[in-house]
Amino acid sequence: MNRIKISFGFWQEQGTQNWSYTSLIGGDKEIVLKNFNFGVVFNEERAFLINRLWRDFYQLYINMKSNETNPSQFANQTKEWLDLFLTPSQGEPNTINFKIGLYHPKDVTPYMHVLVNHLPEFMERHQRFRLDAFSCSPVKKKNHDQVSAFFQKTMKDGGKDMERKSAIFEILHYENRSLYFAQKGTIDKYPKPQHIHVKKKLKN
Repeated sequence: MNRIKISFGFWQEQGTQNWSYTSLIGGDKEIVLKNFNFGVVFNEERAFLINRLWRDFYQLYINMKSNETNPSQFANQTKEWLDLFLTPSQGEPNTINFKIGLYHPKDVTPYMHVLVNHLPEFMERHQRFRLDAFSCSPVKKKNHDQVSAFFQKTMKDGGKDMERKSAIFEILHYENRSLYFAQKGTIDKYPKPQHIHVKKKLKN
């Protein structure tokens, strides 16, 4: 990390057995993806494999932001990268000839699924806008709202007998009512209730 001029370190949290590490952001992540050498951590063969995984992903990152990238070629590149990501182990474990692979199919994330199966189509249809025009923020906001609704506006799948309802059903019911009132303008037709606070008079 010193070679690529990135400040990074581990430290143990005071009074606990937990370890923390420096969180990389923005340009620092790009520098690490492009330049970090795993040869200082692993043997030459494995370091080469992981270095290639990181460098190829960095190239995908650069290509996906360019409006000159060919979507068909990009699709092939993402599939090749996924094959590399899923490099299987070879040989029998605990033997001299055993070569450990990289990741398993269960390690594939939804973001990786989108990268390989949907992003080339997005690029083909909307490349003139570039991917910078798209954002996951609305999806994250929706997830935040539904998590909040689960804890604040549902019984959390609780209740007894006939009163018991699925939390998902309760959230959808709440959202449907909110949409209805918003579309009909019902919220603006009635004044908000006034809250009256009564203070108790202290006895002398």
